[in-house]
Amino acid sequence: MPRFTQSHGIVPVIIPLVDNYNTITAAEESIDMALYNHVTFIFLFSASMAGDLGVLTMSAGLTNGAAGANAPFSYRFGSAACLVATADTLTAPVRAATLTMTTALCQSKVMTIELDAQDLNIAGVQYRYVTPAYDDAGTAGIFSCVAILSEPRYAEDVMLTVI
Repeated sequence: MPRFTQSHGIVPVIIPLVDNYNTITAAEESIDMALYNHVTFIFLFSASMAGDLGVLTMSAGLTNGAAGANAPFSYRFGSAACLVATADTLTAPVRAATLTMTTALCQSKVMTIELDAQDLNIAGVQYRYVTPAYDDAGTAGIFSCVAILSEPRYAEDVMLTVI
């Protein structure tokens, strides 16, 4: 039986750095969706996260790091802070093209963002790459992100890189 890592890609997207919630204004690691049909970004926010109005988008691009359009995505948050019994119970999915972050939504919580490769077909253009792009209007805190790619188009024992 294949292991999870033989059928899914795991990509580090954002590493936790001191107060990165208010110091990042950039696109993060790009994901090449040519080999997978689905990606789930898993964000984890620190207890020190504070401040509202940071904006997250999923930029679709024809090449690595390019931003041609905002891809639509679905997001969900943990219903409670980490280490609380319902931290793993996610809110109902919400579909959006941008997400304005708030302390109430994010602090000490997990957030997932999901999209399919077909979501990268925007206004008749089939984009290949998706890149989380974060605008740092928040005031403090630390967060990290890992992407899990699923539904590979070609099965391999060792999956090819997508970055």
